[in-house]
Amino acid sequence: MEETLKWVLPVVIPLIISVSTALISSKSTIKKTKEETAKEIAFIREETAKEIARVNAETSKELEIIKAQTEKDLALFKVQQAAKKENAQDEMANQITAQFIKSFLEPSAQGKDIKETMDRLKQLKDLADSL
Repeated sequence: MEETLKWVLPVVIPLIISVSTALISSKSTIKKTKEETAKEIAFIREETAKEIARVNAETSKELEIIKAQTEKDLALFKVQQAAKKENAQDEMANQITAQFIKSFLEPSAQGKDIKETMDRLKQLKDLADSL
């Protein structure tokens, strides 16, 4: 047994030392890797937050542009609608005026009584007032 110990101890002791050193080294490596990974994760989070903030700012600017364009288009639409309404009112006034002139001149041209023309003018005035 003593002889076995003589050749086993020189092999086992360095083996135990080397396994212990490997374990200590691997623990140190794992610790460093965890620290580096934590730093990388923190860096990635920071860069992601910056990118999100940049994209949000760009999106906000684009939304403001879209909002301004929409407001501009809406204002233009309102102006166009007002112009259409005014044109329709002008057209109606022209038709009433044409009817007025026709009602006034036609009986006179045909030699009819002026009283009939006056009645038509009153009817036309009532129509214009109701509009």
